[in-house]
Amino acid sequence: MHRLSNSHSFTGEKLPASAIEANMRNGALSSPRRAPTPGRRPQKAGARVCVRFTPGCHSKRRRRREANTAGAGCGSQPVGWSAVQETLIVVGAVVIRDGRVLAAQRAEPEADRGRWEFPGGKTEPGESPGDALVRECREELGVTVEVRERIGSDLPLPRPDRRTGLPAVLRLYRVELLEGVPRPLEHLALEWVDIAGLERLDWLPADRPFLGPIAHILQVGEQTA
Repeated sequence: MHRLSNSHSFTGEKLPASAIEANMRNGALSSPRRAPTPGRRPQKAGARVCVRFTPGCHSKRRRRREANTAGAGCGSQPVGWSAVQETLIVVGAVVIRDGRVLAAQRAEPEADRGRWEFPGGKTEPGESPGDALVRECREELGVTVEVRERIGSDLPLPRPDRRTGLPAVLRLYRVELLEGVPRPLEHLALEWVDIAGLERLDWLPADRPFLGPIAHILQVGEQTA
């Protein structure tokens, strides 16, 4: 129905051209409108139409924006989306045998040469911490291990990763030797140390906070042996 005024409606009679022009000049005759969609506010004549994307129809720009802000407190992401990695996890292996823990002496970089650490390394993109630790033990020690429980809490490292620029944390897991004898394939030396030997070695600062929890594990192992 064409609106003519607030109190009159069009009855289907053909109006003279002069009457139509007069009504349009006075604003009484408007163009045909479709019936409003239920739940949608009617638009004013001449208003701009804004197209909005539904959650299932993301544009490429919107998908990139949501991917970049994932994990920043913006709520859950659509099914099948994954958060952008914001922290690099460096894993370390705590290998315990006969009341002693395995320590590895760094060969590089030059500033850390000769200091001691727990063997391990950085996780690669798409790699879980457990898979990374199995790979690192194979590459650095030539052994096959099974990853067990975590030891202590993640320790933030003082500097971001040089390759990715991401902040990094050190995470230690206790592992069990399944096959092979540890060899220093990428280190200067390996040493099995007991509780007393933990304090004797010159540890890297990042590994030193884990000495207490590891000493406790060694002590409990001695008591239950």
